[in-house]
Amino acid sequence: MLTSVRLTSAAIYALIALVTVTLNILLIIVLVHMRSRNGKLKRSFFFFIWQIIICGLISQFVEIVLVVPGTFAGYDFFGSVYPPRAIAFFDTLSYNGLLYFSLVLATSRLTAIALPRINEALFEGRRIFWSISFVWAVDWIFVIVTNVTGCWNTFDFKGFFLKHECVKDKSEFATLFGRVIGLPESFGFEFGSGSDRVTRKLRARV
Repeated sequence: MLTSVRLTSAAIYALIALVTVTLNILLIIVLVHMRSRNGKLKRSFFFFIWQIIICGLISQFVEIVLVVPGTFAGYDFFGSVYPPRAIAFFDTLSYNGLLYFSLVLATSRLTAIALPRINEALFEGRRIFWSISFVWAVDWIFVIVTNVTGCWNTFDFKGFFLKHECVKDKSEFATLFGRVIGLPESFGFEFGSGSDRVTRKLRARV
């Protein structure tokens, strides 16, 4: 890979991470301000947005700790496959969490209008914390089971993008589980992140 392409990609990743973190911080400030000024702000909406922000910040943590320095270096400076997998584990966790909490947030808004009793049973009072805990538990279980059964997220230091890899002799359960969470077999069980899309565009011009 050309050094200019690698350094350009690293700079783009760093810029995107910086902008994303800044926007999340601004969103936190707005939420805190709205909550203090308006006590009637819907509690479930408030807490679900917080979970989405947390997922976004975790994702950017992975970008800053793994993707940006890994792209700048252009080689595996960890010297082992395990640190990148451990860090990238949280990328999968945050990505899935973002999808799950977005779905639950939309569901809570729908039930608040169309099915108020269900909304009250799932998203009102202290029950909101049970719903949040359940979503996080599902997220952690899915990612842990996927890793244990032979599929994990890692960083490609040559192509400088995050990807999922699975062992060739993975169990049938792992294959099915990978399909459920979106690891397409047609792509050799390599699933690129947002960084991958930027990388492919840059590489296409070389």
